Amino acid sequence: MIVGNGLIARVFKGTKFDSLGITIFASGVSDSLSKNTNAFLREETLLKKYLALNQPLVYFSTLSIFDPTRNQSHYVRHKIEMEKLVTKSPSNLVIRLPEVVGQHGNANTLVFFLRAKIESGEIFDVWTNVWRNLVGISEVYSLIETRILDIKENRKTLNVLADSSFEVSEIVQTLEEILGKKGNYRSVERIGTRDIYEFPNNELENILFHPTSKDYLWDLLVKYQ
Repeated sequence: MIVGNGLIARVFKGTKFDSLGITIFASGVSDSLSKNTNAFLREETLLKKYLALNQPLVYFSTLSIFDPTRNQSHYVRHKIEMEKLVTKSPSNLVIRLPEVVGQHGNANTLVFFLRAKIESGEIFDVWTNVWRNLVGISEVYSLIETRILDIKENRKTLNVLADSSFEVSEIVQTLEEILGKKGNYRSVERIGTRDIYEFPNNELENILFHPTSKDYLWDLLVKYQ
């Protein structure tokens, strides 16, 4: 059973997961900057409805819970509370994701936002020394498919990410080259690090890396432009 209509839900629809007796819960607040209490409550209510079915459930959360620069936001704190509900049952699985890239995706995602700003010519800020981790939606599916099928192994959490992160300014420059257009932006200095996630020891064995190469960023952004 697939719950949701967004980027993650769509990659599961039409697959074996439509009828395996596993709930793929890919419905929730799409804007990570949101402070909308009602939106968070709607997700919680819907999640509790599907948890009550008492069949294995997969919930998609965010790796930002391990990012000290972002883990105090309303969105991340909400995700942490939803994780607690899901992991009460050993038959459920929480999958935490970085920035997911896909065609026709959520307008609030980083790559969609940057591409739209460059194409429109609208001025925007680019934070220097800030890094983000990007994985394509089809690559996410390939990485997690077998792990979901093995959901009965009682692994409660899975952290999925590329093995290398990219500075936001590099993402912007790559998009400019692909689009053949210079963005209208201001560089804003920030203090950051390539190692954006601080994983606790108990999560280290639950990390699943997607390998990157020299041309990974270019290939990824071209594929999903």
